[in-house]
Amino acid sequence: MKFFGRKRKEEKNSAKENEEMIHNLDLLARVESRIAQFYALCSQVLDTEKDFWSEMAASERRHVDHLHRMRDLVRDAPQDFRPGANFNPASVRLFEIKVRNLPDRKEVAELGRRELLGLIEEIENSAVELDYDKAVVTANEEFNLLAREIEAETSAHQQTIAELTAALQS
Repeated sequence: MKFFGRKRKEEKNSAKENEEMIHNLDLLARVESRIAQFYALCSQVLDTEKDFWSEMAASERRHVDHLHRMRDLVRDAPQDFRPGANFNPASVRLFEIKVRNLPDRKEVAELGRRELLGLIEEIENSAVELDYDKAVVTANEEFNLLAREIEAETSAHQQTIAELTAALQS
């Protein structure tokens, strides 16, 4: 890009920064994958709400696919991306530990509907706080569209869960 007739010096990411961005996107994908597995388990165990849980699992799998595509975009053209200054990978790692310890088949079967909705509300609220769009900064339209789609679906999950919870209370 020219600035006052001279080409502006482009700052390049270090190899460490590139790997950090890729690592963070892979970490987010692992978290989403574990959530998808949990929702799929719920669809197997809770026959009365199989469609709801299957839809939630499919949505989380789309998030994983989006994150893998986002990672590939960074890998293919790292010069177009910068590590996000406001992204906290430690909070993602803590969340990953939390989702690794989600209930198993037996525990899901024993949970009441209210407790299960409370659990997934906590999961989806935590996912929103991960700020996917802050992990990497870019003007790349495809990357930003994928990040916005993840955030929009997560917000829709929150709304659905809030409605189901409100219906239980009335």
